[in-house]
Order: sequence, then C-alpha cells, then structure tokens
Amino acid sequence: MQTMPKIKLASVKNKQRSKRWLSFFVSLAFVVIGPLIIIKSRASVPSESFEPENGIQTGVGVLQDSSASNGKSICFSRNALCSDQSFRRFFADDASWNKTVSQMGGEFTELKPFAQRFYDFGGGVENGSSPGITTLSLKDYSTPIYDYTDRDQTKTVRAFQVGWSQNQQSFSHSGFRIGDNIPWNSSWKPGTGNDNILHIVNYQTGEAWEVWGVGQNKALCNDIFGPNNQAGYDANNANHLCVASVEHYTNLYTAKDGSTIVGRGMGINNLALVVRAKEVASGNIGHAIPLTITNAMFGPAMVSPKDDPLQSGAGFTKGFYVKPATRLEHESGTTLANGPNGTNDLSDTMRAKTVPSGMRFAINVTDTDINNWLDYKNYTGVKRTTAATFARAWRDYGGVVAETGRFGIRIETDGVIGPAKQDWANLGLYNIANDSISNIDFEGLITRDNVYVVKTPN
Repeated sequence: MQTMPKIKLASVKNKQRSKRWLSFFVSLAFVVIGPLIIIKSRASVPSESFEPENGIQTGVGVLQDSSASNGKSICFSRNALCSDQSFRRFFADDASWNKTVSQMGGEFTELKPFAQRFYDFGGGVENGSSPGITTLSLKDYSTPIYDYTDRDQTKTVRAFQVGWSQNQQSFSHSGFRIGDNIPWNSSWKPGTGNDNILHIVNYQTGEAWEVWGVGQNKALCNDIFGPNNQAGYDANNANHLCVASVEHYTNLYTAKDGSTIVGRGMGINNLALVVRAKEVASGNIGHAIPLTITNAMFGPAMVSPKDDPLQSGAGFTKGFYVKPATRLEHESGTTLANGPNGTNDLSDTMRAKTVPSGMRFAINVTDTDINNWLDYKNYTGVKRTTAATFARAWRDYGGVVAETGRFGIRIETDGVIGPAKQDWANLGLYNIANDSISNIDFEGLITRDNVYVVKTPN
C-alpha cells in the first residue's frame, strides 16, 4: 500500500486547520453581526407589514398581486391582522379615492374659490358655519357593517321596497330585485337618524349588500297591485323585510372609477368611503374620508359634459359634479329640500355658495401643525392618537363630498351600533358602560387659508 508523502500529509492537515479556523470566524461573525442586522431590520419595518415580492401592500390589508407568493403574502404581524380580512382595504388600489392627494397631483389651483365656499358654508349656508364643526357620525347616520358569516346560520330574508321609496327611486341600481333574498341576523341594527343604513360584507369573497331604510313600518310595504304584492309580500311574515333600497355586488375589493354602482348621493358605492374603526386603529385610514355637507350643489345641471368644473357658468348658473362622483345628487333642482340646508332657495345666488358632489378637499398642515392642534384641543391619551390619525387623513387623502345633509359637516363611519362598538371604545371615542360618545371636531385644524381643492381624476 502506498503511503502519502509527509509533506503532503502536513499540507492536508494545515488546510483542515484553516477550514476549522475559517468556520470558527464565520460563526463568530454571525453571532456578533447577525443580531445587529436583525435589530436594524426590525427598527426599519413597521409592526404590521407584508413581504412585497413584487406586489402591492393595500393599506393595512392583504397583498394583491398575482406575482406575489402565488397570489398570497407573507405576514410578519404579531396579531390576527393577517388572517382577519376585515382589515383589508375596500376597492381597488387605483380607485381614485384610495390614492393620496399627491398621487392625484395635488392642488387644483383654478378651483380655489370652491375651497373657500366649503369653508364658509359647508356646515350651514344660513349661519355661515365653518368646517370647524365637522364631527364623526358614530350613531346617527353611521353605517354599521356586519360580517356575512355572523348571520343566523344560513338564514336569509326577502327584501321589499317601502311605498315612499317606490315613489322616489329605483329599488336597486345593481340588479337586486324586489323580493330577492339577503343574508340576515335578527340582531343586526342600522345606524340611527333618517337613513337607517347597514351593510353586510363577506370579507372572504368581496360580496356586499348595502341596505338603506332598514326597519320601515311593514304595513307601508303593502302596495295591493304593486311590485311587492306581485312578488308575494306578506306583512305578517317575519322573513319579509320592508326597506327603502338594496344594492348588491361582488367586487368590493376590485371596483374602481368606472365600475361602481349608485349607492350614495354622489353616485358611487356607499362602502367606498366609510371610515372603519379597524382602519383608524391601524394608524392609517388609507382612503379619502366621506363628507356629508349642507351646501351640496343642486341643478339644473350643465349641458354635457356635466362634470366639467371649468365650463362657463359652472357652479353659478348651472350645477355640476366632479369625478369620482357619477351624478349631481339634486340635478332637477325642483323637489323639496334640494336647496342647501333643506331650504327651497334654488337661486343662482344660493348655488354660488355650494360645492359639487365628488369634489375633494384637503389641508396643508405639517406634523408639527397637527401636534399643535392636538394640544389646542387638549386631546390626550388614546383619543389624541385617534384624532391625529384623522388629521393625517385630512392632509394625506382629504375628504370627498359624498352626501347632502342638514346637520353641519359629518364624516360617515361604521359607528358604535354594530360590531365596531368595542373598537371605537378602544379608540377613546365611546364609553360602552354609559353609552356616551366622546366625539372629535376639527375646529382649528381646517382653516380658510389651508384648505384646498384636490385635482380630480382625469
């Protein structure tokens, strides 16, 4: 048997020693440097985040992109955020209301006078109230959102249209027919106020029902030879619901400008703008906020196109709307309460105090300005954090004129009547024990000098 020369054996042993020393130093480097890298990484990553993998993070919702983890995402959250689809942002990322002010191109300088109209008359034409009285709709005119899976087992009810609504509008703009079924739970309650709205959402599939006028007197759905009775309505049937309208659609996560349905005054889905407690709790609302104002513009509308804000006479002798709105809410200008604040004054002078549906307003403020405002309002603790989130939303996304109302400027939320009750309590705005609201108003944050009109889509 041949033996290896000693010089070669020594060489092999030296190489083995070198490898062992190299392995030791690599291990030592990982022990020392590795934690530093991890610490640095943790410091630069939000507590709730998703691995992008060429995809797009939708607010604090799930990642949406076919190239990202086979259509899914890797979640680094320490709580239930990743599995809880109720955190997911509604509608497509490129829906205009889901874009920031800067993504929309910033200020529409030619429309500055409309920002001043909003400030001067947004809260009430008669008394000149300013947006400083803006508050959140947490009970009256809130729109509770119920989880489809919380229905009574597999229970459904049939929906019929109350008589007064038959005289004013279609039952649905989305193809839902009188007498069709909707999922239901007998404990579900709508927001209070005149509208009595509630929503039902299947968070897994993106199917949604928007129901307006819930809780109507069942006798008022008896219409003898009308559509309700033809569809088999029975006022004594507990599974027959008397409501004003129902919208039903399946594209809650993908609809955008051009693929909406008429679900609110401005002519798009109601759920497109509603502020949810879970969004506020994340620290980023992630979309424009809905504004119900008293001085929404009325008609008659301009000649085509009806959404051209620079057309001669727009907002003075004729009414108009701007995208993402799809209509002028009060186009005819002839029915009761079509004038601002419920008045019957439909003059050009009154129209010159109004702002159009769909117009977005934002404010020029810094983080320092926001902190100073929080001090001025004496907001502390959790409520201060919540107020700061809304203030940033005013700056980063702005608010869209969505509805006409009579009680100052309001921001529509999912409110404390439904399943979001505990969330709003955790945000410092609701006391469950004594059923009391600790609302936020934005007096001092919005001024005539810092409010402006945001550029419209296209």
